[in-house]
Amino acid sequence: MRPRHFSFRFGKIKATVWFYERLEKDRKYRFMIFCHGLPGHPYQFNPAKIECLIKRGFVLVFPDYIGTWASYGNMSWENCVATILQTIAWLKKGEGRELRDNTKVGWGLKDIILVGSSFGGSIALVAGAKSDDIQKIISFAAPIDYRSHSKIKGEDEPIEDLYEVVVREAGALWRIADKGEWRRLVRGDADINPIDYVEFLKNKDVFLVHGDKDRVVSVKRSDNLFRSLRTGKGTHKILILKGEKHIGYDSICQKNLMPKILRWLG
Repeated sequence: MRPRHFSFRFGKIKATVWFYERLEKDRKYRFMIFCHGLPGHPYQFNPAKIECLIKRGFVLVFPDYIGTWASYGNMSWENCVATILQTIAWLKKGEGRELRDNTKVGWGLKDIILVGSSFGGSIALVAGAKSDDIQKIISFAAPIDYRSHSKIKGEDEPIEDLYEVVVREAGALWRIADKGEWRRLVRGDADINPIDYVEFLKNKDVFLVHGDKDRVVSVKRSDNLFRSLRTGKGTHKILILKGEKHIGYDSICQKNLMPKILRWLG
């Protein structure tokens, strides 16, 4: 059986849901919301790479951030977080209308897990900290504090230079208003710094994954965050993958990673 995708819109947000079959309102599901990186997009990582999650009963949800891709509205860094919070609220309602055939779909909810990589890891951590409905967050190679990002040894991709890459590669899809909005990210003024939410994250369950050869986001970022989190009541884990560079959430099905995450998820 191959995974199937279903498209939904709620408010300004377009989301794609992957599962083997249409959801049923009398069945409780475990949902995973995926927060993509920058300049990544929800379909950059073929869901076939993470089909192992669907096989284990997880429903995968890929929202387009507000103001990007197929979602409406104005793009801002805070609206990326708002996208995830609104997606959580939509899943809690337990129903949506599938765009392709305009049919109403219902589902039961067991829990929601946030997963993010790189920039998306930051979004997952901040959104998870802000939501009382989220207990478990998985972060791959996330920037932790944009105020100091690219300013320590080992981070060789200056965030200042990434703006031109995004404009060339996917400017019409990300629709960043102007360079002023980008400067807010570079200065760390945008409210997407996980380090600012440590007191909330301490009592969540956070699984951090990072490659020890990452030259985009130093492994020190995840290591320092883990040291801060482990004083809390949450169940926190860190896995540093030897020889790996900047990794994304499509790594989740690796044999050296998946069993550990499944045990942690419970």
